[in-house]
Formats: sequence, structure tokens, C-alpha cells
Amino acid sequence: LGFIGLLSDAYPGVSPEKKFILKDIELMKKFYNPKTEGVRNIALTCAERRLKNNEWKPMIKSLIDKMPDGGLIKLHPSFASDKSKRKRIESIVQKFNNNSIKICPDDVIIEIEMLYESKTLFGSLTSLSKYAERFGSEFINIDLY
Repeated sequence: LGFIGLLSDAYPGVSPEKKFILKDIELMKKFYNPKTEGVRNIALTCAERRLKNNEWKPMIKSLIDKMPDGGLIKLHPSFASDKSKRKRIESIVQKFNNNSIKICPDDVIIEIEMLYESKTLFGSLTSLSKYAERFGSEFINIDLY
């Protein structure tokens, strides 16, 4: 029905009447408790539809290889919404790392987390790159598909 954004240039392809841009970003801190404090690195999976031939393993390996000191992997909703897909991703993550990287809880909102402390985000081009730049974080683009 509509789109909620934090920046005026969010959702460039959506008509203005369908966009609601929050003007007081700091107000969100009253309603959201951070869940990733102390975690510097967060990798972002791409949407499942972007991967050819279900190439989940190369995507996860690319993300893990770029994260220098562990961190979290935030699943795209196309993976997180299906329990069997989530379990498969979790097993791939376990296979490729030494437990220094975990799956991010689904209720984490990365945009708001960056208001509490700077992060380094890893993933394919996404609107989060704009938020990272504006909120004092870093976005490292990785070709995942």
C-alpha cells in the first residue's frame, strides 16, 4: 500500500503519494532497541531471485570471505521468510566459517542500527548503501550475482 523511508531520495521509482518519509530520524530511537551493538560487520544477502541456479553457496562464501573479523549475515526476506531456506543458509554459513559469523535476527532493522553506531556493510548494491553513507557507516559492494 505504501513505502516508508528515512531519506527524501528513498524509493526513486515509487510515486510520491505512495511514499512516507520520516522527518525526525532520531525519534526512532524511542521505539527501537538496538540488537547489534558491538557488532561492526554485517553482510547482506541478495534476493533469492537474483541468483542463477540457486547459487547460494557462492553468495555466502563471498560474503564470509569479505568479512575480516566475523559479524552477522542479514538474510533477505526471500530467504528469511521460509524456514527450510533459512536452515539451508545456516548450514552453509556453518560450513564456511569458524562460528565468528552468525545469522542476524530477522527483527533487526539495519537502517536504525546505524543510528546507534557505525557499521561496515557488505553486499550487492542496495538502498542500504545510501543509508550507510548518510549515517556514518561504510558500504562495501560485492558482486553476488
